[in-house]
Amino acid sequence: MKHKFFNKTDNKSACLKNWTFIFICIAITIFYILTCFPVTSKTIFIYTPNFNYSSNSQPSIQKIDRFKENIGDSEIEILKLYLNQPVNPQISDYLFVSMTAENLKGVQVPTTSIAVNLSEETIDLPFNPEENDKSSNETGNQNYLYKKSAYTIQERSKIFIDGINHTYYIPVGENKYWTYDWSSEGLIKKTSIDNLVIEMPEIDGILIDINKIELKKRNFLALDSYINYFFKNYFNITYINRYITPTYVFLILCLLMLTINKLISINVIKKLQIKTYNKRAIVKKMFNNSNTISSSNSYSRYSFTSKKIALFPKLILILSILILTLFSFYFINNNLFIIKSYWDSYKKYILSGNLDKTYYGFYNFEKFIYWIDKKIPEGENLIVLLRGEPVYIMAEMVYNLYPRDLKFLNVSNKNSKQIISDIEKINLDSKNKYKYIVILSKEDILQFPELTFVDKYRQTGGYIFKLANKF
Repeated sequence: MKHKFFNKTDNKSACLKNWTFIFICIAITIFYILTCFPVTSKTIFIYTPNFNYSSNSQPSIQKIDRFKENIGDSEIEILKLYLNQPVNPQISDYLFVSMTAENLKGVQVPTTSIAVNLSEETIDLPFNPEENDKSSNETGNQNYLYKKSAYTIQERSKIFIDGINHTYYIPVGENKYWTYDWSSEGLIKKTSIDNLVIEMPEIDGILIDINKIELKKRNFLALDSYINYFFKNYFNITYINRYITPTYVFLILCLLMLTINKLISINVIKKLQIKTYNKRAIVKKMFNNSNTISSSNSYSRYSFTSKKIALFPKLILILSILILTLFSFYFINNNLFIIKSYWDSYKKYILSGNLDKTYYGFYNFEKFIYWIDKKIPEGENLIVLLRGEPVYIMAEMVYNLYPRDLKFLNVSNKNSKQIISDIEKINLDSKNKYKYIVILSKEDILQFPELTFVDKYRQTGGYIFKLANKF
């Protein structure tokens, strides 16, 4: 005799909740992809060097200026793109720059950077270059200040010098100066942008070739950009890797999905336990403890449903590991390019085992330059003491500390007296007064009463001193 005391309500309820959870996970995943990655974007303009922009077939760009400008002893190339229609700057804006940088002569420059100029800033400089020597002598004072507008507010992107074409993602909208202008009264919101200025360093022996520049706007809410915008502007963070924030957002969403799964699981299992207990009691009462019919069907349904519910956290964990593994390929790929760049630049030192000469003892030289920029007042020039002529350090410092004027002094085989004499000569021969001295190595610190210690980057290297006013 076959008895049926159970209906299909339990399984239907559990199945409905399982499918509900699956749809919630799919919706969260779609939301994550659309808001944390530029999968759908609107292209504002595309620049390619070989395109004939003088014709009317490219309405997004009106004209292009490409010229060179001297920065101290170095030179930069400036590409200025004039837009035909003004663009409303937004946090979700970003640039795709496709370019190749190749080391032609084994120059000691493994990486460099390009800059997107965001806003002009007026700074004070110690002399007016437009005034001639005669007028300066008549006034009797060569140290008066004058105003100069310079692009000191920029968004920079590191580029690899490895001869391989790379596409660099530059999130210009995450920098507040993309949407705001700097003024003496504070920040003023921009209503539009009608041009785009990109700076590239000119380094002898290094060929930098731009293949394409695209300005894009994301169609959906740029969640990662808004998060980065908040942390950059309120915590003074200069750089956040584009995959770091999406990774953390993904982990938070995974925790949210696990929490939802846990709540559904507790609810379903509790109901199954109550119903199973009641049905067992009915069976026991009706058959008076007879063994002919058992409640094994209830147990099997309860066990099967519990296993299905317990499977979802495992699937989420596996999915999380797969996504994080995909992100890790990006970092591994970048590290391979960095290794190739260093090999191309420092091959002879690496083969000879002189690894200390490949980076002058600094792990992150760009961070050191940023530290110098913050410690030395605007408009003040500096002398950098070096051993030999490390081209990478010289190029990066001149380019990143613009518009300051830098002089590099080779201190190899020189004592303190000779170095001080060279510093005095530089100041006597120049209209620009070089009041700040940057010393990279602890061994090169000068014992001179006219030098005042300002700050140090770390114990073993990176010192700033200031010269007395008489210099």
